[in-house]
Amino acid sequence: MAGAVLNDKPATAARAATQARPSRTRKQHRENTSYGLQSQWQCLPDRTLLNFDRKGWVLTTGLLQQQQLQRVQACVEQVVQERKLDSLRHRVRVLCPGHKSQPGSITSAEQAQELIQQHGSSQLGFLQFFNLHRTQTIIAELVRSQQLAATAAQLLGVKKLRLYQDCVFLKEPGFAETNWHSDLRMAPLDCNAFVTAWVPLRPISGAEGDSGLLFAEGSHRDFALPFWHDLRDRDLADRQYKLQDTGGRSWWSQCIVHLATWTSF
Repeated sequence: MAGAVLNDKPATAARAATQARPSRTRKQHRENTSYGLQSQWQCLPDRTLLNFDRKGWVLTTGLLQQQQLQRVQACVEQVVQERKLDSLRHRVRVLCPGHKSQPGSITSAEQAQELIQQHGSSQLGFLQFFNLHRTQTIIAELVRSQQLAATAAQLLGVKKLRLYQDCVFLKEPGFAETNWHSDLRMAPLDCNAFVTAWVPLRPISGAEGDSGLLFAEGSHRDFALPFWHDLRDRDLADRQYKLQDTGGRSWWSQCIVHLATWTSF
């Protein structure tokens, strides 16, 4: 569970999933699993657990060392430069499903972006780089961090976790807004105990044009919303959600509705 941000622009996330949640109370869970949370790992207060259950997301501080994140950032920047064209080819496959061009025939970033602009079902909102922990030791140390695992286990109320993936999200200047969506419906998992750890590697100001995440608090309980409504370009004002912007290291339920705004610098 981890991610990153590059240079001036991006934000990132990684996802972890568990396939079952024990049928026991939160108090029983804390008593039964406290032995697994060593003293050096942060034990989340009840207020944080309650907020996660009610709102669908929480901010956390002090889980990771800045020196470690700086090493991760340097590693991610290098990988992105090496794999950026492959990521653009991936976005062409996703956004231009009816186009006949083979991904291997795309030889430049300019060509890929032109194809998306002309034939894409939506604008280019981000690039993705999947599962860097499989090839990058520095990323693996972050993704498999015991501190992150202990936090995820407490939020989900489980003893064991299974890592689904890590994914770097790169959002460059000029990239479009990402529409309202929830992540669980896009994961190939028959599972509800699923949490994302979002780890930006640079401060996000929250100013217009500096893309962060916007959560519709409590929407993780609104099962009717994605069932009956198309969330693309939808105004959620009628649901009376509190819309909360965050640029920090956060955790969220895979059912919560969220978006990422456009970027200008």
